Amino acid sequence: MDWQTTADAVPASVVSETRALALLGRAPATGAWREGDAVGDR
Repeated sequence: MDWQTTADAVPASVVSETRALALLGRAPATGAWREGDAVGDR
């Protein structure tokens, strides 16, 4: 079995909120909802 030590690991970059939303495929939250939106999207 291979083991990875902290000396071998490359530090990950910080994931910003903008990047996280891009990875999720969602638009930035505006706080607004429109008539007809599902209750879960409010």
